[in-house]
Amino acid sequence: MTNLVERIVKADGNGFIHGGVLPKSSRYVSHFIEDGVRRSTRMRIQAKSRSIGRPLKSHTDLWTIYEKGWSSEGWVFLAPMIKDAAPVLLEQKSLFGEDFNENDTAFEFLQDAVNVVRTGMEDSERFDADLLLDFRMRSASTSGVSEIKLLGVDRSDTQPADELLRANADALLSKIPDPQLVRLVGKLDMVKSSNSNFELLLTDGTRLKGVWQGEDIGALGSFWDQDVTLDGVMVYKPNGKPLRIEGRSIRPPQERDLAFVPSRLNKPSQSLEIPKGVLTIGQLRGTWPGNETDEEIEEFFERVR
Repeated sequence: MTNLVERIVKADGNGFIHGGVLPKSSRYVSHFIEDGVRRSTRMRIQAKSRSIGRPLKSHTDLWTIYEKGWSSEGWVFLAPMIKDAAPVLLEQKSLFGEDFNENDTAFEFLQDAVNVVRTGMEDSERFDADLLLDFRMRSASTSGVSEIKLLGVDRSDTQPADELLRANADALLSKIPDPQLVRLVGKLDMVKSSNSNFELLLTDGTRLKGVWQGEDIGALGSFWDQDVTLDGVMVYKPNGKPLRIEGRSIRPPQERDLAFVPSRLNKPSQSLEIPKGVLTIGQLRGTWPGNETDEEIEEFFERVR
């Protein structure tokens, strides 16, 4: 891989003494950076910070970083730019959002996520619950690290990872509604096999971003631009708006299909218009604790078909 660029990580705390660093503090900073660049990059290109199946090499190249050594400013890392690590993905610029630059690295994606979490932005697509868990930094007394700064990132706002980040990560986590099992009817408006993403267009014009969790992303292709019934799990932002739907099965709508609609999408201002012949069962709602197996979830959907 060519054109690796330097990004510097500076850390402070009681684990940094007399020009040296305690092993526990060094490990903590390394884990924070490695996990942070990987998860924030996944959020950027897949809308989900945890792994979705086996990652493509074009994805892993994006968050592969190398520790070069020390300088007077801190840890020196080397990272590839988007244009070099994922030229094919770069052709789909919508994957990265509106505010990206082809010279960005995974460190810029991490900085973006730190910025929105540290400022407590509830309506952001830069994080999910799993990334917030990473940002719940261990206390300075435990890790010996009170602050982590990214230097050299191509951003005008470079907020540090510190106690405020931890506090706001906790606050945002507490506001995220529980995921819900859903059954929705709409038009499959977009499918991207490169990142397992899709969009479901509901009849009222609402667009829902989705991440395919089924076995074969190719199963979506045959349904493109068609009305479908989609079973999955709705994941929310801290403000209660949908972040993504994790699709598990898809099929053509049936005459008396069920629309298992999350109550948070069923407000008067966001009411879902269900196609003719499809029933909305308002009582059929529930929360998903997050510890069911795939088999248990599939069994649930079979019961309500």
